[in-house]
Parts: sequence; structure tokens; C-alpha cells
Amino acid sequence: MESAIGDGVRILVISMLTLLAFGLSVAFAVGFTRPLKKMKNLALKLAAGEYSGKTGVSQRDEIGELAAAIDIL
Repeated sequence: MESAIGDGVRILVISMLTLLAFGLSVAFAVGFTRPLKKMKNLALKLAAGEYSGKTGVSQRDEIGELAAAIDIL
């Protein structure tokens, strides 16, 4: 009985860790792609001749630097 309980607890812990890893990967993916979508939309507006928009991205990494460069345009 104790062996079965131990196996069940191990399976539960592994399942919870798997769910946590999946949730974190989805959160990181959304956090990474959201600023890229904003920059793409602004680039399309710039291509259409609408120069008044801003990206609204304020990150301190390469994506933020690219967004700042696009905002200057």
C-alpha cells in the first residue's frame, strides 16, 4: 500500500512539474511575441505612410532597442 501511495505521489509531482513547465513556456512565448507583433503592426502603418504611431514597447533588451529605433522612424 505504501509503495502504491509513493508511486502516486511521484506521478502527481511529475504531472504538476510538467504543467508548470508548460505554463511557463506559454507565458514566455506570449511575452516574447507580443512586442514583435506591436512592431510589425507599426511597420505596416509606416509603410502605408502613417508616421504618427509608436510601438509602446519599453524593454531593456535587443527587442526594446529595435522598438526604440522603429519609434524614431
